[in-house]
Amino acid sequence: MNGAQKAYAEIRCSGCGKRAHVISPMGTCVKCGGILFARYDLEGLRGLSREEIFSGNGIWRYSRLLPVSPKDYPVTLGEGGTTLLRSERLGEILGMRKLFLKNETTNPTGSFVDRGTAVEITHARNLGHTFVSCAFSGNLAASVAAYAARAGMQCEAILPPGTDIGKLYQIVAYGARIIQVKDQEEAEEKLVGLEKERHCVTSQSPFFLEGIKTSGLEIAEQSGFSPPDRIILSIGSGAHLTMIWKALRELQELDVIDASGTKMTGVQIAGCAPIVEALEKKRRATCDGRISLAREIAIQHPHLTESVLDAIKTSGGTAVAVDEMEIVDAVQLLARAEGIFAEPSAAATIAGLRALLDAGEIDRSERVVCVITGTGLKEPIAPPRAMRRLVGSKRAALRMERRIETLDLGKTKECILDLLREKDDYGYGIWKRLREEKGIDINVVSVYQHLSELELANLIRKSGIESSPKRRSRVLYVLTQRGRLYLSENLRTR
Repeated sequence: MNGAQKAYAEIRCSGCGKRAHVISPMGTCVKCGGILFARYDLEGLRGLSREEIFSGNGIWRYSRLLPVSPKDYPVTLGEGGTTLLRSERLGEILGMRKLFLKNETTNPTGSFVDRGTAVEITHARNLGHTFVSCAFSGNLAASVAAYAARAGMQCEAILPPGTDIGKLYQIVAYGARIIQVKDQEEAEEKLVGLEKERHCVTSQSPFFLEGIKTSGLEIAEQSGFSPPDRIILSIGSGAHLTMIWKALRELQELDVIDASGTKMTGVQIAGCAPIVEALEKKRRATCDGRISLAREIAIQHPHLTESVLDAIKTSGGTAVAVDEMEIVDAVQLLARAEGIFAEPSAAATIAGLRALLDAGEIDRSERVVCVITGTGLKEPIAPPRAMRRLVGSKRAALRMERRIETLDLGKTKECILDLLREKDDYGYGIWKRLREEKGIDINVVSVYQHLSELELANLIRKSGIESSPKRRSRVLYVLTQRGRLYLSENLRTR
């Protein structure tokens, strides 16, 4: 990598058009809050062959089109270089002869975001940072925790309630500290407050974005520099689809490919599909708080909304919303037909493909790449109705879920779960019942700390907030299905 000729020129704002010399804690423009993108002077690479432009392994094979300095060795865990599989059996089931799967589940932490994290942490290391913080996504937090450990950095993850347990296990295993917040807005406020103390990592940082761009560079190269007719991705923040389109346009500018026929196609979950609503010119609805599956793509306000809409419209693509059961069916179909166990948000691309085929939006003769963004081990528990659909019987599904629920919470948390099994309750009521019914005498603050930790583990959830002029607002806590399964397994065996 040392001495490689690079085309990187600058970071520029997509909103105000200004060159960015300073980046906000959120990874955006300090002047207008717009999304920042790396720009390249590609003229110097035009005379090079494909072999000269692409050399090396993993994402660093594309270092000439990345914004990190070639004089420094990257922070890497072997990310990138994932397989583009021809889907024989699934293609036959769907009546498609040219269906391909970009299998991102084999990245170091099981997700495509490792590509972006490798570039971001390399950039942070080059700046001399020793402490990083990240927020929002469980996949991003797990990845940042891993790469921070690799670089010898400290890491802090700011997460909302309901983060998938598999991702929490990863984050803790890598040695990161977890801070729980109530929602995305609070996470952003917390991240901004940490700006002076550490390097903040977000999914819209220009360095992170350039890392995930390598998915598109790989697809182009693995397709023999003849891009597919269509690339299908699940949409959360909109970053992945946006950056794959950016990769194709840069390669076209280098006269390496012709991407004019590639349609960028997005998939979202029904009940939280702002991109689909924008394309259909519908009034944007509030996200359904009952969504329990594929939360990585259930984002009310995608940061890259304008960029992803531009990519879809410019390429002649489309976007579709699919429901939870369509996604669960896709998880099963992908695993059984192709041997790829994907998390629900990743398998959504297969659900979206089926929906668009049925609607006549996609011709079965098209050459299509579905990007499978993350492993199913990250979100191992689906809702009970979904598990029954996958396993085939209620009894077998319950046995499977119970084997997964092997947490050791301690007496106080188990007593709280037991109380909530009897009836939903408020924090103060739980505190009183702990003392009167369970003989546990602790202060109210400690009770709320236990409730916060149980919510983080997705064993309980907030059902609603009661407020009136005469009293302070009260939050009602209820037991989740995961919590019921924990009780039925652990209390039965003790």
